[in-house]
Amino acid sequence: MLELFSKALSLFEEKEDFALACIVEHSGSTPRKSGAKMLISQNAIFGTIGGGGVEADVIRTGREEVLRDGKPKFCTYNMTSEEAALTDYICGGEIEVLIIKINTKDNDLLAVFKEALNCIKNNKKSWLIYAIDSRENAANPMQLCLSVEGKRIIGAIKDGIDEEILLSPGRVGVHGAQAGLRYVIDPIHQGGVIYLFGAGHVSKEVARFALSVDFRVVVLDDREEFANPQRFPGCEIIVLDDFQHIPELEIDDNSYILIITRGHAHDYTVLEWALKQKPYYIGMIGSVKKRDKLYDKLRKKGVAEETLAEIHSPIGLDIGAQTPAEIGISIVAELIAERAKKE
Repeated sequence: MLELFSKALSLFEEKEDFALACIVEHSGSTPRKSGAKMLISQNAIFGTIGGGGVEADVIRTGREEVLRDGKPKFCTYNMTSEEAALTDYICGGEIEVLIIKINTKDNDLLAVFKEALNCIKNNKKSWLIYAIDSRENAANPMQLCLSVEGKRIIGAIKDGIDEEILLSPGRVGVHGAQAGLRYVIDPIHQGGVIYLFGAGHVSKEVARFALSVDFRVVVLDDREEFANPQRFPGCEIIVLDDFQHIPELEIDDNSYILIITRGHAHDYTVLEWALKQKPYYIGMIGSVKKRDKLYDKLRKKGVAEETLAEIHSPIGLDIGAQTPAEIGISIVAELIAERAKKE
């Protein structure tokens, strides 16, 4: 998501109009789900909505129709039909894709994309709201704005939508319509922030896979030779004096604390600190024997059983992982599953 909106802003800088394609509805088994996006210019594409024949048709429609005449278009693809069985799409589901033209000379749209990128970078909850007017001779067939944390609206909506829809989209639903105007509410904050304690071999793999699925990753260790941008490209790095002195961090219900340090003592120190925070998720690597030993120490300090039960340890899905890469995959797979529950 971060890379897609960054690319969109570069197209604004180049004054190259593009089409934004977004899956706004899905049912059954489909390659990508609602919210998947791609950018389509006349010479390039960025992102994917699943590949194959459907994506090829969306690209063609974006270039030959939407970019040409400026009118938004909803396209429905049924992957259960006999026709689909003759192509490479036999998933058994159905998707609806909205394709809109982005005029890069429109300052209101530029403001929307700038603030969307800012929200993604700073872990703010925000929703893109597409207002599509299919009535004949509509003055504004496509309008786009951004609702930020239920407090601010970025962009211009000329044919008014109820302010309640704009300021509290999470409580309204996914779709709606009024007087021929259809709107689609699209959350763009599904990522989450991983605070990764420990910068060893497993952590390196966790960071690599986590970045690829839209997590923001903050790496913390007391060894600069391990915790550095060369080992962890794309991550934020905090070199600690020691694990006894953890700086104040922005921990909230979109935060994931992973404890993968180089020793039991450091794991215990970080776990004791983590239990005083209010993250969505706490996970610790290690064996059941190690976990139980640390839990006994916490019980003696008065930590309740229900609190200990909320810790994910041993961390990761049980897939028989052995190598650092396999363990990294198992951990990130668990994070994806937990994030999906929350979202």
